[in-house]
Amino acid sequence: MTRELKWTKVTNQKFEEYKTFVDFFIKENKKGTLHFNCMIFDNRLIDHNKYSEGNKEVGFYKLYYQLLLRCFGRHYGVIFITRLGANSQEAGANSQS
Repeated sequence: MTRELKWTKVTNQKFEEYKTFVDFFIKENKKGTLHFNCMIFDNRLIDHNKYSEGNKEVGFYKLYYQLLLRCFGRHYGVIFITRLGANSQEAGANSQS
């Protein structure tokens, strides 16, 4: 596999490739050589007006920060996130002040 996995597009022809990937992942995870972390949330239940000034992208980055903080921050110290996207230049300018 050389591209992004799309679980919604698993076909009978590609099933063995996906199964091989999952088997590899589980084996390496059990050995401790590969780790998996995720956060699952229902974006429809988040009050973006309250927590991210009505901006869903900002809300996404706040959640992403929490994932990184919990997975890596406790081991490596400080984590900085620069907001990317349509307003990335504006966000970069604001973060310097």
